[in-house]
Amino acid sequence: ITRSRTLLAETEVRRASREVLERSAAQTGETVHRSALDGLQTVLIQKVKGAQLVAVDFQLGDRSMLHCTSIGKAILAYQDDRFVERVIAAGLPALASRTITEPDTLRGELLRVRAAGCALDDHEFSDSMRCIAVPVFGPHGQVSMGISISGPDTRFSLAKLDQLKAPLLAGADELARRMGGARSPQSRNGAA
Repeated sequence: ITRSRTLLAETEVRRASREVLERSAAQTGETVHRSALDGLQTVLIQKVKGAQLVAVDFQLGDRSMLHCTSIGKAILAYQDDRFVERVIAAGLPALASRTITEPDTLRGELLRVRAAGCALDDHEFSDSMRCIAVPVFGPHGQVSMGISISGPDTRFSLAKLDQLKAPLLAGADELARRMGGARSPQSRNGAA
């Protein structure tokens, strides 16, 4: 019976998240991803394509490091200090021109992510891409997944990323609500 309940719960989460991702993709015109924490990485577990012809084409199952992606930082910012230190101890390799490779810089970035309610990747994973991600809060405020949008820097200016923040936060809050989770602190404070 426990296995059946787990499968039913997973099916409901997948269905609810697909609806949220579809709405976010329709609203923004961009491909929207849902990724989950898996060890010291994130794994892309769901995506809905947007209307844009020029887009970044990540595949289901793609893994990424936590220190150099918006989705990684959005999730990492809400982990306990011991976990963050494990990520740092595993190494912060440079993947692009602006990858954060210094532990104190990463710690400061995670504080900024928590304050802003979203994480940006500005040429940290790839020199031709920018991304934005927001955490999805679980029932007890824990974060093990998030949603993100990535695109080529020719279309994704920092101003464009700022425009994508509100629709992503709204989608993350809806997904959290449907899974019995908490709203983001930014939404509760009316900042979204």
